[in-house]
Formats: sequence, structure tokens, C-alpha cells
Amino acid sequence: MSHPDDVVRRLAAMIEKSGWAAQAVFRAAGSDGVGWTYTIGLHAATSQPELIVFGLPPLLAHAALTALANKARAGEELTTGRHYHDVLKGLSGDVAVELITVDPGFVGPAYSYFNVGLLMWAEHPPPVLQLLWPDAQDRLPTDPDFDAAMIARQPLLSGQARSDHEVSDTREPGPG
Repeated sequence: MSHPDDVVRRLAAMIEKSGWAAQAVFRAAGSDGVGWTYTIGLHAATSQPELIVFGLPPLLAHAALTALANKARAGEELTTGRHYHDVLKGLSGDVAVELITVDPGFVGPAYSYFNVGLLMWAEHPPPVLQLLWPDAQDRLPTDPDFDAAMIARQPLLSGQARSDHEVSDTREPGPG
């Protein structure tokens, strides 16, 4: 396992080179938890929120975050309530994703979603948007008919969470 200072140095080098970096957090072996990936440096580079996505394989998550980061770097404002159709490429059909605002309480140290980010952001965590992706019927997690079997794969870190979608903090603490 890498020392946190090594991780921070590696990410700082990526941010210096590319303007931002993605940090993947894998679920613990044998855990029922879900992995996630988030950006670090996007806010500093573009004045737009950092991004987080849950439940996608790391390479697909990174590609989706890259697509959104490229939009932000090109000057497009990333907004909530809008469907983005060109983010999850390689999946069949026209897959719409949406961004929701992450409640600031989820960004702080009380949760372990942004551990490495918190080391780099010091005492000023930026705003964060969560990328939501659809179930097999193209329903997003904010839809009342979203596939109940998939709820655990996308905990909602927002006040937009329905009561049966709210985050239950049963995941393993990770290096996130």
C-alpha cells in the first residue's frame, strides 16, 4: 500500500501535467461496498466543481470524468438537471447521465469519499457534482422507478436522495 505522501506527490504531478487527476477508490476485498472515482484539481483549473461517480469500473469512470472535465476545460458550464448524452461512450444506445450537487457534508472528513482530495484541498474543499448513470431501463437513480437492485451501486450524496436511496454508511473506510 502506498504512503499518503507518495499518493499526493503522484497526483500533484498529474495535476501539474494535465490540470486535474482522477482518484479511484476500490471496494475492499470481500466487502459488499462499491468503488468510486473522483476528480482532484478540476475546480482549481476551471473554477467548476470537482466530480465523483460511484459503481462504474475504474476505466469507464475515468473516461466519463474525462469527458466532463474536457467540457469544463473547454469553457462549458457543468450544470445539474441536464442530461449529458456523450459521456458514457461505448455503451449501447444513447445513454443519458445527469449531474447532481453533492451536499458539502459528504465532502468533509466525516465521510471517507474524498480522503486524498482533502489532503490536497487543505481546509477548503471545493463544491462537487455527482455523476449519475442509468439502470438497464435508462432510469436515473433520482427516478422513483430506478431499479431497486442497483440502488447500492450509486449512493446519492445529495439532498435529492429519496429515502430509500439515502446513503447508508456501511462501506469499508478506504484510502479515498
